[in-house]
Amino acid sequence: MGQGDNLMCNFPQTDIAVALMKMVLGWPDNRDEVFAVLDPVIEQATAADGITREKGLNRANDNSTDGLPYDIFADDPAAIQQGVAEVIAREGMVSKVGSVNKQQWHLAILRSGQGVDARAAWISYDRRLGHGHSDGMNLGLFAKGLDLMPDFGYPPVQYGGWNSSQATWYKMSAAHNTVVVDGQNQSEADGTTTLWADGEQFRAIRLSGPDLIRGQQFERTVAMIDVSDRDDYLVDIFRVVGGTDHAKFMHSHFGRITTQGLSLTPADAYGYDTQMPTSPWISHLGQDGALIGRLMIATSLLHRVQTSICGTPI
Repeated sequence: MGQGDNLMCNFPQTDIAVALMKMVLGWPDNRDEVFAVLDPVIEQATAADGITREKGLNRANDNSTDGLPYDIFADDPAAIQQGVAEVIAREGMVSKVGSVNKQQWHLAILRSGQGVDARAAWISYDRRLGHGHSDGMNLGLFAKGLDLMPDFGYPPVQYGGWNSSQATWYKMSAAHNTVVVDGQNQSEADGTTTLWADGEQFRAIRLSGPDLIRGQQFERTVAMIDVSDRDDYLVDIFRVVGGTDHAKFMHSHFGRITTQGLSLTPADAYGYDTQMPTSPWISHLGQDGALIGRLMIATSLLHRVQTSICGTPI
């Protein structure tokens, strides 16, 4: 515990390691000392939303309070079980959450529907170094119980570490549901909210982050419009000014994507050190033959890529 940098790790792993070592060395006589380490962790972890885990504990326990909290150090398990039951009786089994825009986190979520018909469109509008990816204006979509526009997630460092070609690909802008300008990864920058609407049937957000591409305009507008309790339209408008080549990427899972208004034919690989197939698909729909923008549609995490050259800026 006195080695300092040897214990440095991501939050809250360092504090948890210190608490565990203190418990091994002196529990239960040093109970207060252990709690003094853990209390700030709990305070920080719940500071933004005041999240507690009563409902999660209950669902993970087959919707029952029996046996909770499965903690050999708990002074009064029966009191904990009663407290969980009271929270559920007062608030219900399902957390009541709506659309939200966390402007300090640069993360927004548009939500609609309930239960199995719940839908959510989320967008991250900054780019950070360290563990962050080049994913400014990255859009995700959950509906029908599926992650329809997935993020690649944690890089596969098992292929040779953080600098391997596989791990590098996962962090690139082209590996996310955003627009890539001239094949380059985004710069470190924050986006700002310029529009927010959260109604009963219509929800929308507009975000601006030109510094992400070091250009004049990098703006995404996303609207969720309900057509029933089960379904909605998702309208996505991306405005880009800067650079010469604009490629808008949309990633999805295994399956077949159908499109309307696009004519897709084989094309050359995208390039720029991306791990793309050698035979994507492309559609030439430019104005007077001019290349203005490309829509890259991918299934099974870029198992097949289909591309459309758009006649209007994206």
